[in-house]
Amino acid sequence: MSNSPVVKTILVLAASPVDQAKLRLDMEVREIDEGLRRSRYGDQIKLQSRWAVRRNDLQRVLLDVEPQIVHFCGHGVDEGLIFEDEQGKSQLVNTEALANLFELFVGRVECIVLNACYSEAQAKAMILHVGYVIGMSKAIGDKAAINFSVGFYDALGGGRSVEEAYKFGCNAIQLQGIPEDLTPVIKINTALKAALAVTPTTTTQADRVWNIPYLRNRFFTARETDLQEMRNALLAKKLAAFSGLGGIGKTQTAIEYAYRYRHEYQHILWVRAALQTELESGFVEIAGLLNLPVRQEKNQSLVIAAVKKWLATHNGWLLIVDNADEITMLREFLPGAHQGYVLLTTRAQATERYQRIEIKKMQPSEGALFLLRRAKLIAEDEELDGVTEGERSLAETISRSMDGLPLALDQAGAFIEETPSSLAEYWQLYQEEGARLLAERGELAIDHESVSITFSLAFKKVLQRNPTAADLIRVCAFLAPDTIPEEIFTSGGTELGENLSRLAGKPLDFRDVIKEAGRFSLIYRHPNNKTFDIHRLVQQVLKDEMDSDSRRLWAQRTVCAVTQVFPNAEYVNWRDCERLLPHAIAAINWINQCQFELEKAALLFARTGYYLKERGRYSEAEPLYKKALELYQRLLGEEHPSVATSYNNLAKLYESQGRISEAEPLLKKALELWQRLLREEHPLVVTSYNNLAALYSFQGRYSEAEPLYKKALELTQRLLGEEHSDVVTSYNNLAKLYNYQGRYSEAYPLLKKALELTQRRLGEKHLYVATSYNNLAKFYSDQGRYSEAEPLLKKVDYALIQLLNVFLPPG
Repeated sequence: MSNSPVVKTILVLAASPVDQAKLRLDMEVREIDEGLRRSRYGDQIKLQSRWAVRRNDLQRVLLDVEPQIVHFCGHGVDEGLIFEDEQGKSQLVNTEALANLFELFVGRVECIVLNACYSEAQAKAMILHVGYVIGMSKAIGDKAAINFSVGFYDALGGGRSVEEAYKFGCNAIQLQGIPEDLTPVIKINTALKAALAVTPTTTTQADRVWNIPYLRNRFFTARETDLQEMRNALLAKKLAAFSGLGGIGKTQTAIEYAYRYRHEYQHILWVRAALQTELESGFVEIAGLLNLPVRQEKNQSLVIAAVKKWLATHNGWLLIVDNADEITMLREFLPGAHQGYVLLTTRAQATERYQRIEIKKMQPSEGALFLLRRAKLIAEDEELDGVTEGERSLAETISRSMDGLPLALDQAGAFIEETPSSLAEYWQLYQEEGARLLAERGELAIDHESVSITFSLAFKKVLQRNPTAADLIRVCAFLAPDTIPEEIFTSGGTELGENLSRLAGKPLDFRDVIKEAGRFSLIYRHPNNKTFDIHRLVQQVLKDEMDSDSRRLWAQRTVCAVTQVFPNAEYVNWRDCERLLPHAIAAINWINQCQFELEKAALLFARTGYYLKERGRYSEAEPLYKKALELYQRLLGEEHPSVATSYNNLAKLYESQGRISEAEPLLKKALELWQRLLREEHPLVVTSYNNLAALYSFQGRYSEAEPLYKKALELTQRLLGEEHSDVVTSYNNLAKLYNYQGRYSEAYPLLKKALELTQRRLGEKHLYVATSYNNLAKFYSDQGRYSEAEPLLKKVDYALIQLLNVFLPPG
């Protein structure tokens, strides 16, 4: 399939207020445009410009244009860049607000050029979130500014890197004899640049990525027209969707498409998207499969941004997004322009940019053929011609009764195979049980009645054969439907009732239960990752069959089991947290729906909130932290360590969001509670001192922070001894405080102590040693002592390379 080059967008923001000296901004933009048109790669660069820019325009235009390079031309003063107000007069832009805005575009905006006087201060703030920022160290003349821009963009259009283009821009000023060639300064975020480094490569057969999570369906029947329509749609538009009601066969048709046309794509990637958490997890998995440098980055949004960039810069890939019912959710994950192909499966009827291919119910003859093959009453490649007229007629009758829904027919075929039964026996049982079950399930939509009957019959058979297997399926009904980890049953089984509790420590018995639970395809097991899948309609049928007391009992058991296995969100546990996250969210929904007043419910709120906070998903973490606090207060009273911990957690979340005024009183409450409830030397009291001191330090309240840091250091030394890592942390905290205040002579010995302790405890090749080198290098750099900082930074780079070689897989 053919591909076109990736186009980069430069957004020029121009402002020349009427109360400032007139600048020739039109000339600057015109020269940039003409240079790009003449350049070697000018056809791969699109220039967008906005004039008379106001502060309120910034966010809107960045979202509309989605640029890779942002160029500001206009005025600047010591306090910041100057934009325009409603009357065209000067209006300053707050530096912190400007930096925070670009934090929302991490991984999307690659470079910012601030071609305005005194803009270096803004460049320093923005470089935290962008790979490159160019600012002006002092006032710059109109002619010099124009020459820099022309030289810079001529070089970019010629295929040079940003760093090389910066040098060309400075040289362009120098060639004109203007003594301002040192005024432009470039800031480089080395860590971010490395994390998002994605280089288009030539793909060999061995390099190809394929992560379709299912084997090819041996019983796949019909859908030839749908498959051909999908291929044509992807060739024409690159974006297409299989759409239809649940259980209609969208996923199976997507799987068949992947296997049938795999030779036409360099990579075929698969992600689930029923929940945003699944989509995020899928992109993190893809980063690992593609071996991207950022694959182990703690910041999940950065990992997603790197995958998005890979999709924008590579060709020949097919991305299948399964269960993408909320199509708008995909916008932040997929690049606006790319060279690959995206296939969705979705229940949505409105599919936006994606050409919709509706998957319709099977015709009676198609359904009959699929049923006979699935029940193994005929061979996989045999047609209806090979059966008697009576068998064909009965199979078509059953197909009609299932309303041509492949999921229902698959379940019927599984029942016939596993019972084992004949078509006639199945039909008789259906007729005998159908009326009663239909009456009981009257609240279900009519187009799912046949599925409800099939699932009910199959579940009843499991219950008769193995009550423990039936319990396992019941628990699955209260979890997220896909990739249910087995550890919920193996490690959390003691919370799941008498039958499942007996399986603890008995792996062979558990295997027997899995076999029985999957006998009628009510659940599917993936042996490679030890997870189960259960269809949403199966879940709905099972829950609806329960009375309110039973439903509440199984919901509570599930909540307790998930809490049991959901780990504390230290970095080493993140993989397990991510694996369990969709099921924790499902359990939390049951807590809210059933209004469970349980300590374990509060603990699940807290643990899930902590993990989401650690991954930077603050808006999702906040309500969970608040619910944990409220529940602990109701259950345990105000005077309890868990309440203090909840105050502390919520405060740290607010601090991460910059909501300092809300964080401070909570940190004080946590400290006061811990001091009352625990001894002064308790580690939680030490933690509280450090947290409150860090908040004060962030606010510049150094005189209040210092005694708290000193108290924390003193307590840590007394509790843990001089050689403990927490003592190193305390030294670094206090040194950082002194550094902020310019008290370098007091900071230096603390940093040296921290480095020496770390080296003594951990040796030279350790992340914490690299961190200590980096802290000392920053100490020198802040004082302008670059010759002393440089060898330390080289040691940091060397240490990190050694660590990557140790911890990352080959290739």
